[in-house]
Amino acid sequence: MANKIKAFFKCWEDAWAAIPSYIKVFLYSTSSSAFGLWITGELNWRAVVIIVATNLGIYSAPRIVNNQVKKLA
Repeated sequence: MANKIKAFFKCWEDAWAAIPSYIKVFLYSTSSSAFGLWITGELNWRAVVIIVATNLGIYSAPRIVNNQVKKLA
């Protein structure tokens, strides 16, 4: 039984390790913001859309700029 539990968590750790760090940060920031709004009773679809859009912009803008700068060089 202990080996099955170890294998289960090892599988989750391996899957989580395969996810790029910027996606992990996006998931953490989006979920923590949504959780905070839910706790305060302010969570609605508009807030979720704004959170997701803001986080997408924060994490994708530097990558887009970097790709454009590389094309110029």
